[in-house]
Amino acid sequence: MDKYVLEPQISNLFHAGSKAREDVNYFLKNNGFEVLTFKVNDSKKFLKKLKNYINFFLTSPGVVRKVQPNSLVLIQYPYPHRSIVLTSIFRRLMRKNVKVVALVHDIDTLRFQRPDEEIEKEIQRLNSFHHVISHNPIMTEWLTNKGLKKNVFNLEVFDYRMNNLAPNFLTEFGEELASYPDESLATNGTKSLVFAGNLSMHKSKFLYAFTDEILKDLSLNLYGIEFDDTSINCKNYSYKGVFKPDELPRKMEGHFGLIWDGEELNTCSGHFGQYLRFNNPHKLSLYMAAGMPVVTWKNAAIADLISKNRIGILVDSLTEIADAISEVSNEQYLEMKNNISDFNKKVTSGHYIQSIIRKIEEDFSEENKNV
Repeated sequence: MDKYVLEPQISNLFHAGSKAREDVNYFLKNNGFEVLTFKVNDSKKFLKKLKNYINFFLTSPGVVRKVQPNSLVLIQYPYPHRSIVLTSIFRRLMRKNVKVVALVHDIDTLRFQRPDEEIEKEIQRLNSFHHVISHNPIMTEWLTNKGLKKNVFNLEVFDYRMNNLAPNFLTEFGEELASYPDESLATNGTKSLVFAGNLSMHKSKFLYAFTDEILKDLSLNLYGIEFDDTSINCKNYSYKGVFKPDELPRKMEGHFGLIWDGEELNTCSGHFGQYLRFNNPHKLSLYMAAGMPVVTWKNAAIADLISKNRIGILVDSLTEIADAISEVSNEQYLEMKNNISDFNKKVTSGHYIQSIIRKIEEDFSEENKNV
């Protein structure tokens, strides 16, 4: 079976906005997929937008023409352009009896809590695919309860490509830790928390609510764009700068990676915070690629994965984070590092997307036998 990823061109910026999509393309190339790209520049200016869409409708048939009949096509969802683009591509693919699979990165009607009418439209779009790859069982349950009728596969974790192989974090850091006579996680007794991502007040407002009283002896290492050092309320922090996503895991320094969202320390609130109840944040993959245990919300969808595999700490509130980390012994921390090293090998080699594609191919083969 011929296999393709049909993907619009995306920019390479100093943030993870397009990182997950680019990594899927990279790892699927190693699994026999051909990545077919086309350009749609969705400008906000009307005349330029009109010109861009006219150009798309003139050039896209040539891209779709490369797709062989009875093949498998993966489309990363949501498409970063208007639904008219996706509809146009679907019509051409259906004429070739192509199996089209949606890999869900985000469900915007869930993330932004849209009205029922908009949710119905989104589910209708997803029902036009043959199969859907969801994040996890919790997201899958939400989709099926809202009317998704297609076969759904759970990805579990997003893969994370690095330019070069990561160092053996367990050996380097583990041996260093094992030499300490006490149960501290650092030579000077200070444990460090890492947060990487968009550091703006709009996206990560909770960061600016940290105080020295809450952090206690815990230091905070920050990586990312739009950091506002005039609004931070604690002194025990260090802004480390901005790095390309492929390089970031090797640059991060710290003991635990923080996965949190919203405006508050007490809970994950707002649209972004509540979305953690359903999604697998790409930040988890980043910390796995860095070989770093994590701290996250007890009500996050990934909490079960973290708890069962013993790769981090779960908290109700970030006001308890310093005490929670202080209770982790050297031995427990080394176990977490050892456990997350298994995930490190998988995410940096494309294990999860390649495994799920194999399952889908097997499912299509079974369908063909029964026809």
